Amino acid sequence: MLEKLTKNVTKTNDMYYNKLAGILRRKNMTTINERIKEFRNQLHLSQEYVAKFLGINRATYTQMENGKRKITAEDVLKLSELFGVTADALLNENKMSQPATVFARSFEKLDKNDQAEIMNLIKFKEQMKMQRS
Repeated sequence: MLEKLTKNVTKTNDMYYNKLAGILRRKNMTTINERIKEFRNQLHLSQEYVAKFLGINRATYTQMENGKRKITAEDVLKLSELFGVTADALLNENKMSQPATVFARSFEKLDKNDQAEIMNLIKFKEQMKMQRS
């Protein structure tokens, strides 16, 4: 009897989950696992690399991206650090942080010499763009 009840509850939960997921997709709302995958792809990181960063195996990380494994607060913290975005960008439907945000966070981590080199490159690229116009 208990086994039958458990199966019915699980089936009902799955049905509601699938229905909600469908509604979210129709409204162009993404889930956290979809946003994580998007951030990973934007940064051209492999699942293996992200999994190692999180201290888990690749199969477990794949389950996270596929929505088959819960994402913990600790996972969100580590992923936001890796992707250079806020935890809010991972958790909420807000538009993804612009590449400038990722750049700024990475830039802050560099030493003064590397920052100066990048600033010189930016100035050079701006001059090249002006010459083409």
